[in-house]
This record gives sequence, structure tokens and C-alpha cells, in this order.
Amino acid sequence: MRKVRITLRRNAGQRPEAAGGPDRIAGLRRVALFETIGYLAIALAADQLLGSGDRFGGVTPHPFWPIVLLVAAQYGTGEGLFAALASAVAFRAGNLPAEGFGFDSYAYLWSVAATPVQWLTAAGVLGELRRRHLRRESRLAAELEQTAAREREITAAFEQQRKVKAKLEETVAANMRSAVSLYSAAQHVEQLDPLEVLSGAEALVSAGLSPEKFSLYLLDGPRLLGVIRHGHPENSEDGWVIESSTALYQNVVGKGKILCVARQSDRTALGREAVLAGPLVEQETGETLGMLKIEEMGFLALNLAALQNFEVICRWIASALVKAQKHQDSHAGAAFNVNTQILSHAFYEQQSVFLQRVARRMRFDLTALTVKVDNASELPISHCMEVGAVLGACIGRALRNTDLAFDAERPGGEFTILLVNTSLVQARVVARKLEADLRQRLPGSPATFSFHLRPLHLTPGDPDAPPRAGSIETLGKILSGTERTGQIPVEPGAWRA
Repeated sequence: MRKVRITLRRNAGQRPEAAGGPDRIAGLRRVALFETIGYLAIALAADQLLGSGDRFGGVTPHPFWPIVLLVAAQYGTGEGLFAALASAVAFRAGNLPAEGFGFDSYAYLWSVAATPVQWLTAAGVLGELRRRHLRRESRLAAELEQTAAREREITAAFEQQRKVKAKLEETVAANMRSAVSLYSAAQHVEQLDPLEVLSGAEALVSAGLSPEKFSLYLLDGPRLLGVIRHGHPENSEDGWVIESSTALYQNVVGKGKILCVARQSDRTALGREAVLAGPLVEQETGETLGMLKIEEMGFLALNLAALQNFEVICRWIASALVKAQKHQDSHAGAAFNVNTQILSHAFYEQQSVFLQRVARRMRFDLTALTVKVDNASELPISHCMEVGAVLGACIGRALRNTDLAFDAERPGGEFTILLVNTSLVQARVVARKLEADLRQRLPGSPATFSFHLRPLHLTPGDPDAPPRAGSIETLGKILSGTERTGQIPVEPGAWRA
């Protein structure tokens, strides 16, 4: 814009008739020269054909006056003086009056030069007035152009400010929504079960960073194993495991670095796998639990604030995982699981051995019924936990008060029921009743179940006794001779075990 203003000022300071160009000859406008010469030629031709041939010497005012006045008034001083000189030459060249006897020489000269001098004077006066008008017009045009340029600049600045204002309003509104979402997600992270923490971590990352794709890994020996894959194709198997030999593992887990694609030094380690990657480190002990990796996010979302939020979220998830693990360890020896309302898995071995000894001494049947979620690896963590709670409620309704039900070692594992003084025939009835109750309580669930019976002790002479002790027999084979499971349409989950 500054260059435009300087150019306009320079043009405004130039004399209009001094500017060169293809439409000028010696600084004079080509059209003015043609008009002058054409007018004079027509006038002289008319004098020769229709007049006396003395070039209008006796005509007053002289016919050459119009061209001199018009050219001077229209084009300025230069063109006006040219018209006056051309008219003088056309009038007096070869047409001087005869000098009479007794004439004063000065009077003769005046009679010869009077009319041309008048033409030159009139052309000079009118031409200067026209040039002053042209200068004023040029100055006004320059000022008008400058005003228009300033108006365009102000308009562009206003539009830019309006867009910035709208963007800020959207950002403020998004930040308010993000704050509410972040608070809600934080409540899901602060849980006492590690699997619930992982389920809440997905919502926390989504609310805090708004990525399109991200993955969360936990250490599994000398490698990283993916437990959350958000935004990836359902049947994608790539990227679930990251070996310790990779540069990403060595930088994030080995060196504890937070990698960002915006830093040139981090791009080699990240490759084309991620935009951000950072370790899940517990601050008090410095223990590395896993890694959070952002594969895709918006270009404008990747900024300094996002990098700081990413670091905070990594620490937050690690701290919540450690707290949940400590809580789980402290309740590992408990006999009762408060989530499923049944006995814990840690209590199973002790009770199983004890009841088998009692069954042999007291001579009664003891049968183990195992309920397994077949597609647990395809279900979200939250759904696995919901299945466990529903199964616990069903077991409480279907069993007698003398039967013992034990929780799975992890959500989606095998639930075991010890049926005291129950033969295989009676155990089949319990299994049918439990399966019907599960179907009723989980309509449309993507989970599929299978039921297995295993006799732990059968009294001698029992017709249902298997060929050898400890064999595993599925409920479907017992009922119809073919394997049968409760199949319900599967909906792929977002979490894999």
C-alpha cells in the first residue's frame, strides 16, 4: 500500500503535459497537433476555393481564432502555443502585406505581427489556466485514489478483525464446552478399577485434545501393547504392538521424552506414525506405565497449549492408573467383589480344594459351572464390566444359597460357580436357567456366552459320571450332542484385551 501512495504522489507532482507516452509528439498531444493542422488545412482550402485568397486578411475576427482558443482551453499551454504559431505561419507565410510609402516601419511591423501576437498571448493565458486546472484535477484524482486505497485497506482490516472476533468467539465457546467435557471425563478417570480408568482415559483425551485418532499403550514386558485405539478402523491390526527395538519406544519409554512432530529432532523417531507421543510416568516413583500416542489431529489444534495439555493428561492417566492398581492390590485378597456382588477370583482356589475334600468325605456331588464371554476381546471395557455386574445379579437369582459363585480374574474372563451337592443333570438345569436370565437382562447385547460343566467330584454309581475324572463337557454337547453357545449379534467394540 505504501508503494501505491508514493507512485500516486509522484504522478500528482508531474506536469500533465510533460508526461511522455505513445500519444505524444515532443511532449505535445498527438490529437491536438492533428486537430490544429487539419483545421488550418480546411480553412486555407476554403479560402482558396470560396474566398479571395488573401488568407482571410480582411475578415474580423480572423477564422484562425477558434482553433487557437479551443486548443489552448482544451489541452493547455504547449498545444495552445503550437496552434498559435501554426496559425501565424499559415496566415503570414508568403502573405505579407505590401509596405506603402510614408509608413512607419514600427507601424508596419505591428500591422504584420499584431494578430499572431494576440494569438500567442491568448494561447499562453488560456493554456496556463487550463494547466492549472489539469494540475488540480491530477491532485484531486491522486487524493481520490489514496482515499479509495485507504478505504479498501480499512475495509480489509475490518473484515480481518471481524473474522478474528468470530474465531475468538468460537474458541471461547469451544473452551467452555471443553472445560465441561474435561471435568466430566476427569470424573470417569478417577476410578478405583484400572479398567475403568482406561475407559475414562479415552474420554479424557478426546475432551482435552480433540484428536481424530489416538492410541494408549501399556507396558507388557519388553514391548508396548495397545489397549485403546480411538478412531482407527475396526478390523485394523496394525500398531497394536510396539517393540523395544523401535526408535519410538526407545525415545518415549527409554528416555522419557515427549515427542512432537513440530520439532525437527523428533520427526525421525515419530516417523509417519504420530503427531504427539509421550510416556505415562507416575510422578512419585518415576515408573513408566505405558505411552499415549496421537496419530491425527487438526492443524490449528496443534499448538503450545495442546502440547502442555498433552503432558498433563499423560501424567493424569498415569497417576490414576497407579492409584487404581494400588487399590486393586489392596483388595486382591478380599473374598467378596463389591462390583459384581459375588466372591472374588482369588478366593476360588482355596474354596474349590476345601469343598472337594468335604465332598469326598461326605460323599456328595460337586460340579463346576464355567460361564465365559467368548468375544470379550472385541468388547469395550465398560461393556465387559457391565456384563460382569449383570452376570453377578443373574447368579444371585439363579443359584441356591449353598452354591458359591466366583468372579472372573479380569472383566470378560471366566466366571466359575461351584454347585454343591449337584449332579451333572441338575447342573444342566441351573445352566439353562442362568442362560435364559442372561438373555432377558442383556437384550441386543453384542456379548456371546458359552457354558461349560466340569465334575469335581461325583459319588460312585452316578449315571452321569464321565469316563474320566476332570473332563470338560460343554452344555451344548450334553444337551444335543453338538456344541451350542448363546449367540447374539456382535457389535465390534473400541477396546481390545
